Amino acid sequence: MAKKQLVQPEPVAAPILPNFADTQRLKLADEKQRLAEEEAFKEAERLRLEEEDLKRQQEEQQLAAEAKAQEDKAPIQLQEQEQETYEQPETEEMQAEPVASHDGYEQQYQEEPQHAPETYEIHDNVDADYQVL
Repeated sequence: MAKKQLVQPEPVAAPILPNFADTQRLKLADEKQRLAEEEAFKEAERLRLEEEDLKRQQEEQQLAAEAKAQEDKAPIQLQEQEQETYEQPETEEMQAEPVASHDGYEQQYQEEPQHAPETYEIHDNVDADYQVL
């Protein structure tokens, strides 16, 4: 009979367990990186909002300036139009012509004299006229 040889298994390397201190350092580094990224994102968002606000303010200022310019031009244009209206020579067409009345007879257009409005007597003591009995 042959002798059985004992075969010893090859030594298996023990699993390398991470050092607790190393894992804590890695966690802290990851946390710092995450916080830095959050801060960078917040800063970028703040800058974007400030830029939008600045653009909006510039647009409002531009619109206000345009409106002011229009207001400044409007009275001048109105005055020019009024001057043109008053300076136009009266043509034959613009002169008053006889107007046909409803019954077919022509009447001359005449401007009626303006009458003063009726005046009313104002009582100083209105309550005296309406006393409760």
